[in-house]
Amino acid sequence: MDEQQRYLENLVKTASPARLRLLLIERAIEVADWLANTASTLDHAAGANDHAAGANDHAAGANDHAAGANKALRGFGKSPQMIRDEQTLRLRDLLGELLEGVTEKEWEVAKQVSDLYVFLIQAVGKAEVASDPQSWRQIAEILRIEQGTWAEVCTAQSRRPQAAASGPPAPNFSLAADASPAASSGSLNLQG
Repeated sequence: MDEQQRYLENLVKTASPARLRLLLIERAIEVADWLANTASTLDHAAGANDHAAGANDHAAGANDHAAGANKALRGFGKSPQMIRDEQTLRLRDLLGELLEGVTEKEWEVAKQVSDLYVFLIQAVGKAEVASDPQSWRQIAEILRIEQGTWAEVCTAQSRRPQAAASGPPAPNFSLAADASPAASSGSLNLQG
């Protein structure tokens, strides 16, 4: 196990639920950005290959460019389309995990967040069919807004440990000092 893998495992094991959510959102943004950047490259490469089949010198150069793009995206013997499909599934899985994390469904804000993730999952399907880089960029942009929200939540939580370490004031469990019947029976004053 390499150092980066150990770091990531430790990060996940020690992260708060809000920080875990932020990590999922950040990964979803990375995948959506990758899909946006490669959608145009893959489409251009496929078009260049089609064009090269019927043309001469100019198309041969375009075919070389397309072959280079395909080779760069291929990795481990997978076709560029297969890699894009895997990344699309990964993005769907991340969004599904984020949707599943919305547990308080009866709260209005939770319903809105759930609706956002349902919308994003549907948008992934449309972006996949359209094969349009702009569609993927819009998904990433919406996720960036969500990222900003959760980054603020994490920042607010990180400020709380100082206050939480000292904790709330301890209740006053001393015996009441007044002469009431409760005081003489040895009951506790829980009102502080």
